[in-house]
Amino acid sequence: MSRGRAGRARVVEADVCVIGAGAGGAVAAAELAEGGASVVVLEQGPRHDADRFSARPLDMLARIYRDGGQTTTLGTPPILLPLGRGLGGTTLVNSGTCFRTPPAVLERWQREFGLETLTEDALDPCFARVEAALSISEVTPELAGRNAAVARRGAEALGWSHGFLRRNAKGCIGSGVCAFGCPTSAKQHVGITYVPRAEAAGAQVISGADVRRVLVERGAARGVEAQLVGPGGGWLQVHAPTVIVACGTIHTPLLLARSGLGRASGELGHNLALHPATGAFALMDEVVDMARGVPQSFYVDEFAAEGIMFEGVAGPPSYAAMSLPLSGRRHAAAMERYRNLAMFGLMVSDGSRGSVRSLAGRPVIRYELQEEDVARFRRGL
Repeated sequence: MSRGRAGRARVVEADVCVIGAGAGGAVAAAELAEGGASVVVLEQGPRHDADRFSARPLDMLARIYRDGGQTTTLGTPPILLPLGRGLGGTTLVNSGTCFRTPPAVLERWQREFGLETLTEDALDPCFARVEAALSISEVTPELAGRNAAVARRGAEALGWSHGFLRRNAKGCIGSGVCAFGCPTSAKQHVGITYVPRAEAAGAQVISGADVRRVLVERGAARGVEAQLVGPGGGWLQVHAPTVIVACGTIHTPLLLARSGLGRASGELGHNLALHPATGAFALMDEVVDMARGVPQSFYVDEFAAEGIMFEGVAGPPSYAAMSLPLSGRRHAAAMERYRNLAMFGLMVSDGSRGSVRSLAGRPVIRYELQEEDVARFRRGL
């Protein structure tokens, strides 16, 4: 920061500065504030008013998604990354599925990264605490809707392992637009759970704060510099002996690079995993009405050991229209029978790895799907 800019900057003192109010940052801020620390949370996106959520996908993509939902990887194939923007981060726009970290993943973390204390037994009370805070419970068959019933019928006929997903929802009525801003605030994203807790405990949450760099003194983080977006604008400095960088998989390495941090290992911006996904449509003889009920409500984990997971996915007509791999008359004919369309998703635990870097201030995300993952998709489909 130049001397002139530094002189005009608003300065805030805190014990901890948290960058990002998503799944990581909001939880850290609430726990620290409730523990007695003075906390400042900086979030680049805005505060969203759920009363203004229209449930129209095209409208909500522009309002609550980063880049209008068009953040895309460079590679074969290009992959869209649905990133939320605002208090709550991507928990604002995801479908609410809440799995505990699988034992095999914990074992790999212990083996590869030396995280020996992260055992199932040690994490069990932590998971339970978060599950209580987010009102996590299993979707009921009635709320899951007919789209899930189609997949359940098939899984039972084949004898495959399956079940109803656990989600962070309270008072859900099955609006079917979880990914486009829950209009009833039933989905308990961290913007309406942990952020209010943090504020109630005294944390200062500043939205519209575009963090430009972490301030470093003698090799240690000592604060943050941010540009304020919106009316008034200006610059903000937060002086804090502890800085938590929680601005997501894509933007965290970019901020660290701008701040001159993390380069020594040679790993900064590398090792990006995505868990890529796709979906399949079916035209059924029966009426499905896949927009009625929870879109992501049912799973089939028969092939989880192979890195393949089936999970429900569905949405309103405009979502289906955007997703159908058809065009022209064939697309029109399928949409005319929208009520008979069913859809289910496929997610792959990828061995492929990508990278993130900055170009002219924008993230460049490179990711090539390797043949072993292509084979998983072929088998899954």
